[in-house]
Amino acid sequence: MCGIAGSLHLQGGTVDPLRLRKMIAAIHHRGPDDTGIYVDGPVGLAHARLSIIDLSGGHQPMAIANDSLWITFNGEIFNFRELRNKFLQHVTFHSTSDTEVLLNLYILLGKECLNQLNGFFAFAVYDRQTQQIFLARDRYGIKPLLIYSDEEKIVFASELKALLAFS
Repeated sequence: MCGIAGSLHLQGGTVDPLRLRKMIAAIHHRGPDDTGIYVDGPVGLAHARLSIIDLSGGHQPMAIANDSLWITFNGEIFNFRELRNKFLQHVTFHSTSDTEVLLNLYILLGKECLNQLNGFFAFAVYDRQTQQIFLARDRYGIKPLLIYSDEEKIVFASELKALLAFS
C-alpha cells in the first residue's frame, strides 16, 4: 500500500509544498519507507511509499522523458513485465519498477494504457508540456482515489484525511 496526493491550481498560482507535506504526512502510514514531493508552479504531486517492487529504485514522484512526465502511483500492475516486453522493448529503463513501465506505457498509449493494465491502482500523471493531469484508478476502486474540485483547484488523495489536510 502507498499513498498519493496532489493538487492543480486552475487559475494559476503556485502549489505550496508545505500543504503537500501536510497531505502526505496525514497518510504516512500508507507508505512509511519513503516520501517524495514534486512541485511545478500550479501542480504538486506527493507520494508515501511502501517498498514492494524495486526496493531501491522506485522513488516517487517519478519522472521520465527529460522530466516532462511525472507520476505518483499507488498499486500494483501484475502484468508489468509482459507489458514491458510487448510494448516497450525500445525503452531504456532505469529501474525494475512497475511505475516506470506504467509511465512509459502512458507515453506510448495515452489514456488507452488503462485497457492494458491488469492490477489494482490509482495514479496521477502530470504532463509538463501540456500542464495537464491525468487521474485514474482501477475499475473496481480497490485503490482509492478521492477528488475534490472547485473553480480554483483540483485536489486528490488516497484518503479523506489527506484532502482535509490540504486546507
